[in-house]
Amino acid sequence: MAPDLRTIVFVDGLERARAKEIAAATGGRDLLPLVPRRRGFRGAWWLEIPQVHDFLTDEADWGAVTWAMAPEGLERLATTLEWLYSELPGEFAFEATRGEEPIEKLVSRDELLRIVRAGRLGTRTRYRVRSA
Repeated sequence: MAPDLRTIVFVDGLERARAKEIAAATGGRDLLPLVPRRRGFRGAWWLEIPQVHDFLTDEADWGAVTWAMAPEGLERLATTLEWLYSELPGEFAFEATRGEEPIEKLVSRDELLRIVRAGRLGTRTRYRVRSA
């Protein structure tokens, strides 16, 4: 398992205050912590879920089509995404990649939860999640 797995939620126009508010709201809940990040001094803000890396199994392979993750990690990720839906009613993107250029796939919110819970999270996929 390499340390460069990046699990990111991109939201167009996400502002610093809102990113920090969402991240702070994960505290005290059974959710994976979200960390607000920013590219450069004036770049866009996004939310990172760094703990997802901890749920990769020993079988995780960068060349595989899907990530090999422990079932409890998949469920916590799904629960976190489900909670995040209430915080982000508009379209957003979710990916768990190693930084390479991902392939985009348009999915519904329910479909993304099914993908995660079934352990079919693509290693090179950016999921564009439709608005609520």
